[in-house]
Amino acid sequence: MMAAHLEDDQKGSIPVHLLVMCMALVALYGGWVLWRACLPLEIDRNEAWNAWHALDAFKPNALYPMRQDLVINNYPPLSFLITNMLTAIRGDAIQIGRTLSLVATLSLAISIGGIVRIMGCSSRAALMGAAWFLATMLTCFSDYVGMNDPNLLGLAMSAAGFHWFLCRYQQDKGLAYGALVLMVCALFVKHTLIVLPLAAIIWLFLERKDLAIQAVVLCGAMGIAGLGLCHHYYGDRFFSQLTLPRETSIWQALKFLRKLPPLLPALIIWIGWARHQRTASARLTWIMVPLALTLNWLQRYGRGVDDNAQFEFVFALSIGLALALDDLCRAAAGSQALRHGNVRRLYIGLIGTLLILSNHIEPYLWLFSSSYRQDVARQSEIAHQEIARIGKMSGPISCSIMTICFEAKKSFVYDSFGMSMRVATGQWSEIELARRQQQQGIRFEQIDPRAEWTDRTLSSAVMHGFAGP
Repeated sequence: MMAAHLEDDQKGSIPVHLLVMCMALVALYGGWVLWRACLPLEIDRNEAWNAWHALDAFKPNALYPMRQDLVINNYPPLSFLITNMLTAIRGDAIQIGRTLSLVATLSLAISIGGIVRIMGCSSRAALMGAAWFLATMLTCFSDYVGMNDPNLLGLAMSAAGFHWFLCRYQQDKGLAYGALVLMVCALFVKHTLIVLPLAAIIWLFLERKDLAIQAVVLCGAMGIAGLGLCHHYYGDRFFSQLTLPRETSIWQALKFLRKLPPLLPALIIWIGWARHQRTASARLTWIMVPLALTLNWLQRYGRGVDDNAQFEFVFALSIGLALALDDLCRAAAGSQALRHGNVRRLYIGLIGTLLILSNHIEPYLWLFSSSYRQDVARQSEIAHQEIARIGKMSGPISCSIMTICFEAKKSFVYDSFGMSMRVATGQWSEIELARRQQQQGIRFEQIDPRAEWTDRTLSSAVMHGFAGP
C-alpha cells in the first residue's frame, strides 16, 4: 500500500536535536497540564456536566431527560458508561475523566507514530509527527488536554481503529473488521467524529472498491444496530436529546480561524509537499486533511461548539507534516548545508509559531514562580471551602461554577447552556423558562470565582502590567 522500503533511520532522517527540542517542550507543558489535572479547580463547565451524566449512565430515565426538564444531554452514552464503570472501581468522575483525557492524548500520539511508520517513514519521522501533535495540543489546545471531556477519548478510539485498519491493509490487502468496529464505537462516544472512518472508506474506494463496499455495509449495519440498542435502552428520549436544536451563525463559524494561525506553517509545508506526490500515502493525506478542515469548520456553525472541533484536523495534519519533513530530509541527505540549515530553520519556525501564538505563560510560572504555585494553592483551598459551604445547603441548587455543586454531591438540576439554546431557537420563551425554574424551586448560588481555573496568558500579564496593581 505505502512505500515498500524503509531506508536507514540515520541517513536522511530528521536531525535528532530538533526532536529533543520538541520533546523538551512537550515535557514542560505536559508536566504543567498533569499538575493542573490534579487540582480541584474547574477547568471548564463541561467537566461537571460530563461527570453528572456519567453517574447516571445506567439510569435510562436520568441520562436522557425529558424535553420539559431543565437539563439536556446531546452526547451518545458510551463515554458515560466507561467513566461510570471506572468510577465504580475507584475515584471521582471528574478525575477519572481527566485521566482518560491525558491517556487518550498520549494514545493519539502513539497512533500517529504508528501510521507514519506504516507509510514508509523513518522512526524519527514517526517521533516527529507524534511530538508535534503533542506540542500543538499542549500549547494551543491545553484547555482540553487533561480536562473531563469525551472528545479526545473518542478520537483516540477512532485513531486506534484507523491505525489497525492501515496495518491490516499493509500486511495482506485485507480488511480489519475489528478496526471498523472500533471506529464506529468511537461515534457512540462523540457522534461528530466522522473524519477518520469516512477517510478510510473514501481511500479504500480508490484502492479496492470491493473492500470499500464491504466496509460501508459493515459500518452501516453496526451503526444501525448501535442506534437500535440505544433506543431500546433509553427510549425515544435518546433521539430527541441528540437532535436538540442549536443556534447557528456564520460569525460563530469564523471562530474556527482563532486557532488556525499556529497550524498554518505546518499546513503550508504539507501542501507544498503533497501537491507533487502521487503515492498512496500522499493520496490518503489529501483525503484526511481537507476533509477534517472542512467538516470541523462546518461544525463550528453551531453555537457552543468549541476548539475540540479541530482535533481531527490537528491529528491529520500531524501525519501529513511528518511525511513531508521526512521526505524533505531524505532529499536533502546529500547536502549537509541544506539538511542542517533549511530543515533546522523550518522546524524551529514551526515550534516558535506554536509558542508565540499559544500565548501561554503558565508552564513557566509553574516551573519557576513559587508565588504562582502559592496563588493556585490558595485557589484550591477556596474551592474546598466552597464545596463544604454548598454541601451544607438543602434543596435543588445550581452553582455558577458547576464543579463545586458536583463535588458537594448536589444533583444536576439546571443546564444554563441548554436552556439558552431552547430560548434562542424559539422552543421556550424567557417567561416560560423563568416559570419552570420557579416551579422546581432552584436556588442559583454564586460561587467565589477564585474556585475556577484562570488562564494566565502573556497578553493578560501585559495588560495587567499596564493597568497597574
